[in-house]
Amino acid sequence: IEWTHDDESGLVTLYILDGAVKELVPIAADKITITAKVEVAVEYQLAAVEPSGDPPVSAKFELKSPELLVALQLAGQGTDVSVAVTINGKPYRGVFEHHEHGHGHHH
Repeated sequence: IEWTHDDESGLVTLYILDGAVKELVPIAADKITITAKVEVAVEYQLAAVEPSGDPPVSAKFELKSPELLVALQLAGQGTDVSVAVTINGKPYRGVFEHHEHGHGHHH
């Protein structure tokens, strides 16, 4: 999973990638959930972008949320941030870690 963001709008975009982190992997989900926890867990629902097919699949999920963006930027620094998705029938949980601003956002 890789994520990008737009500081100005607060838009957070998640991409589902293969194990080699090269190819997009569309999944059959209308949304995915990121959970951010400092003292209390807060869930953010990212909606599928332009799902297609039958069943509809997408490898891109978005949410405009300045609060989520702040949580992602603080990940690993007292804020626990994770995402749970099912890829090809297998549950996957990814944990976001701190990254330097302006560098790669792969997690």
